[in-house]
Amino acid sequence: MFDTPRDPRSETGAADSGSAVLDAACLDQLRALDPVGGSFLQRVLQTYQRSLAAQEAAIGQAFGAGDTAALSHAAHALKSASASVGALQLSRLCAQMEQAVRDAQPELLPGLVTQFQEEAARVHAAVAQQLGGGVGP
Repeated sequence: MFDTPRDPRSETGAADSGSAVLDAACLDQLRALDPVGGSFLQRVLQTYQRSLAAQEAAIGQAFGAGDTAALSHAAHALKSASASVGALQLSRLCAQMEQAVRDAQPELLPGLVTQFQEEAARVHAAVAQQLGGGVGP
């Protein structure tokens, strides 16, 4: 039922590049919304970085407490935002956590949460790289 998540970095061959974690086409779409070259993308990424940190903490707390409803809610809140900034793998993991809760398959959550936490760390680093190292989790 759940596809094995693929590491997008292995597909591009760029092991440490932020662009391998964040889809370049998504970032280009955000840049296009600010044709005068202002700080729109920077503001979006800073807001996303804060949201990612908050939802990552909420997922960890919900998982630790066995609160699958809260875990699903936090994953849902992060899913679309992650896709919009190009964190497509993280978005897929959020969708898979939501689906595991919907399908009453809590046994899938430990592995998914671990994958989520690992990918979230990569996304934090990639966003910080896009921001010039100025914003962290």
